[in-house]
Amino acid sequence: PRDLPATHAFFDPTQRTITKSNGHIFLFCKIKGTARDLNLPKHNLWYFNGYDIDQAFDNYNADPINERPPTVYIGFPCTKDPTWNKRLPGISNCILISDGKW
Repeated sequence: PRDLPATHAFFDPTQRTITKSNGHIFLFCKIKGTARDLNLPKHNLWYFNGYDIDQAFDNYNADPINERPPTVYIGFPCTKDPTWNKRLPGISNCILISDGKW
């Protein structure tokens, strides 16, 4: 509750010591077709924007409009769930997670 003395500093922006951190962007996709028909992998996929990941983050944070995200995760949860085809026949899914500034 805001009326407790211990929370006053938390709600006062001039008292905060925690700074913003990296954010992430999530995209959830529904795909027509089974994982088998689409030959979707059961493993997760990772994309790294170069070998110097620190530099990739620095470049992206300096110019997120024109620089590619430093990392991207791609997974297909439907390939890991043994009950998926019974519950959602003819449908697959994909999740993409990437770095994003907020």
